[in-house]
Amino acid sequence: MQAIEDKINSNNPELYSQALTTCRRLFENTAKELFDKYFPNYKEKMYRTKSGKDIDISGDHYKNKLSAVIEKLEDKSAAKTLVGSNMIYLIDWIDNLNDLQCKGVHSEISKQDAIRCIIQTYICLGDILNLQDE
Repeated sequence: MQAIEDKINSNNPELYSQALTTCRRLFENTAKELFDKYFPNYKEKMYRTKSGKDIDISGDHYKNKLSAVIEKLEDKSAAKTLVGSNMIYLIDWIDNLNDLQCKGVHSEISKQDAIRCIIQTYICLGDILNLQDE
């Protein structure tokens, strides 16, 4: 968390991009840990969602792994939430900003976008983790 704060408090747009990369890694690490926790013996490459869609959960498909975990946690929850749709929106938004970063267009990532991304990442991950407590 201190690494993100240090990057966002600078006046260097390249460091804003690095803060977004750190946010993405938080999602990746959370997805891996929660997937391993809630699907410890799952060996299939694909997961069938409640809507009947097959999603690839192999390798680095962290968004899909997180989707499977959220579905499982929401099934256990007494109160249904919007965490899943919010998470997909946020990760897609982070991916779009990271695409800019990969293209070397650091100047297009504003400090405001980086701050918004950080705040939304914390809120979204907090919501996902809170699903475990319900």
